[in-house]
Amino acid sequence: KNDKWSLTIENTILTEKDVKKLNLQHIRTIYAPNLRIVKQNCINRLYHLRQFIAPKLKVIEKNSFDQNFGMFEFYAPKLLFFGERCFSECYSLAFISLNNVKQGSYELYSCHSLRTLVSPNYKCFPNFMNSVGAVYSGSKDLIKNRESKLLFIRNYEAMCRKLPKEQLCDENVDQFVTDNALVVPKNIIAYSTTIKNEFIRSIHVFVGQNVQTIETKGFYCCPRLYLVVAKNLKHVGSKAFYNCHQLREVVADEIEVVETEGFIGCVSLVNFDFSSLKSIGKSSFGFNQSLISANLLKIKELPTYSFQCCYALTQIIAPKCISIFDDAFKNGSKAIKVHAPMVGQEQKEKLMKQNILFIDEEEIIDFGTQPVDQQFPYLKLQMQESAKRMRIKQKIVKKSQLILK
Repeated sequence: KNDKWSLTIENTILTEKDVKKLNLQHIRTIYAPNLRIVKQNCINRLYHLRQFIAPKLKVIEKNSFDQNFGMFEFYAPKLLFFGERCFSECYSLAFISLNNVKQGSYELYSCHSLRTLVSPNYKCFPNFMNSVGAVYSGSKDLIKNRESKLLFIRNYEAMCRKLPKEQLCDENVDQFVTDNALVVPKNIIAYSTTIKNEFIRSIHVFVGQNVQTIETKGFYCCPRLYLVVAKNLKHVGSKAFYNCHQLREVVADEIEVVETEGFIGCVSLVNFDFSSLKSIGKSSFGFNQSLISANLLKIKELPTYSFQCCYALTQIIAPKCISIFDDAFKNGSKAIKVHAPMVGQEQKEKLMKQNILFIDEEEIIDFGTQPVDQQFPYLKLQMQESAKRMRIKQKIVKKSQLILK
């Protein structure tokens, strides 16, 4: 069963042959209520896939869920085993629960955005999580294991205590992340020295209602930044959000300029308002592997590598664009549809040799957008439960301290 963007699978066992029969190119959510076993080489390279929900799934064989670059949420609470190379290069995967899984090898390779790992029974980490971004929780065995220097367990509560405590009033900010947010009342340039501090690099949310400019390397390699709310932001400097792997949503509808490599490597970016953009630099949105479409209503030129390696990118709308460089979409999606009626015929012919298809206005697809917290309900539920447990724990500690006094 499937609608426009989602698919329900009734199978109890899913094989590679089953998957080949299905058209999964644009599917964002897969729900499998009865699935118990996923055989090897299944559910791979689905660049639009956001969620996989299988409440009864117990076994995943090797090489499954490989290179699903935009998959944020994997929900399988009864999972007992998954084989080698599972979840390899799932760059956007932020949360995974391994409550009943006891060992594994080579899995979660290059999961740059992995934020939370729940694994009280996990015992074996021979080549665990090479090149992950950050892990905030894990089993005692995981904390003892120091083989990988890239594995970093942060003192989460201590980090939160260092952050500003201003009240957030923006409706786009999830309540769970308000304690881990950076609120800037003026321009981010004033924070050019403190932004390099380690605790600033650990923020989840940036709120800057009056910020108009984010300077060069303002949030350079902040791998935990999740949401940016800056409604008056107009100028994004070079490498301002370079390799912010977890960045999913930018609430800023007045951005006019993004300089060279402004958002390069933002592999999780889903929601971005391109409508006010007048100029973008070279490689400005390169390696944005979760981005599906871009409405560039005021852009007149797409420079070299501007959307390189954007594997999920399906549609570009640029009605005022008069020039698209040959390498603008290099190594990206195999079939990008572009609406750019003002681009010359000679340039169009060159781009069409790269499997870029030029479309008329009536062929434009409305992919739609919705807030990130509405797209991933299971992930949000897990976060809320975690926050609730933390609040209960804090209350118990306070009560015990009062009793001791």
